[in-house]
Amino acid sequence: MNEHKNTVAAVLNTREARLEIVVVAFILTFGINLASTNVVEYWDKEIFLVGLAGWFLIFIAIGYLLIKLGKSLSSKTIVSAVVVIDVKENSILDIPGYDFSGRMKKVFDAAFLENPAYLNIWNKFPLFKKSNVIPIHVQSVKNEGESSILYSAIYESENPVIKNETSMKLLNEAIEYVLIESISDQLSDYFGFSNNSDSKIKKFNKKDIPEVLLSNRFLYLFTTPLEERLIYSKLNSSLTEQGVNLKSISGSDGSFFTSLGIYLPKDSSIKRPKDGVLTLSSDRAIINLSFEYAGEKHVSPDHFIELYLGKNPSNIELLKINIVLDVSIKWMSLFKFDNWKYYRWIDRLPFNIFENSDFKFHIKKINWPQVRAQARVGVISSRFEERARKREEQRKLSEIKKTEGS
Repeated sequence: MNEHKNTVAAVLNTREARLEIVVVAFILTFGINLASTNVVEYWDKEIFLVGLAGWFLIFIAIGYLLIKLGKSLSSKTIVSAVVVIDVKENSILDIPGYDFSGRMKKVFDAAFLENPAYLNIWNKFPLFKKSNVIPIHVQSVKNEGESSILYSAIYESENPVIKNETSMKLLNEAIEYVLIESISDQLSDYFGFSNNSDSKIKKFNKKDIPEVLLSNRFLYLFTTPLEERLIYSKLNSSLTEQGVNLKSISGSDGSFFTSLGIYLPKDSSIKRPKDGVLTLSSDRAIINLSFEYAGEKHVSPDHFIELYLGKNPSNIELLKINIVLDVSIKWMSLFKFDNWKYYRWIDRLPFNIFENSDFKFHIKKINWPQVRAQARVGVISSRFEERARKREEQRKLSEIKKTEGS
């Protein structure tokens, strides 16, 4: 992740100081220019050049200050997320505690449950060839008078990723939905779920973002009214009549419904200019959120797959997804001094997405080196306990045989 800047806070904190510098520099320089005119008036031919040089210095000073100010108006945050795929089972996996993977698994499980056609597409056009999955080969060596040593060899498969547009499109739509859902949750927390009294806030729902809904199958499915979804046909209507503002319903079978309301300042708009890009725009700021498959696999930390996920590393692939957030504060917003409380969420949004989606941040957060050491000790202890248990069973069996023989 690039160093994150609190763009709105930086603008508000430095705006007055820098504007003051611009004004003072202009007045001071202009005054000096006027005063110096009397000194050099006898150089009639040179007066024009002196004045020109003075204005040149003015523009240099103002230009420098404006460039400095312009840099504080924008920021770029890059997040490296991963999608975990069990190649053998052709399924999305959840990494415990990693929000992005949990949301991805929830989305796929719910969609496959309700619409088997999506599951058929996923299985018919897998991202990875099962034939490329090479099992771990294990060889046990026992030297005379010594305990046996177990050697495990893992072989890397060749070009496991298939550039399958059908399955990649489904995956991209799931990522897009997860990001929209994450933004919705964060803005609901910031503005308040039931804050309908503030005239400067608007709740954007499915009718306000048709461009996304028309092509994103996950977003269309999960926001479809309950009465139009067969999976909720037996749902007691009293569950949906308890309150007017129904936000979501989750079933123990993995199904769910969401209204996916996104709270934003009233002058805002949500667009998708092209695949993989979302734009949140207002009269004060523009946020471009884009994502793409990085074209490479993410290398997991040592023993992470087998110890943390309990899976065979040769069956697991981590797809690296780059998420980029570009935040730009508009120049004209510098001259607006009120209602900035409706835009301070802009600073928090990139950091929240980074915390929830960046894989390296998750590894650091769980302190994997320490967890790995503890896990390996646990594995070794379990092996010793298993060997001790087997020796005890053999001892008891020997005693029983002796007793029967006597």
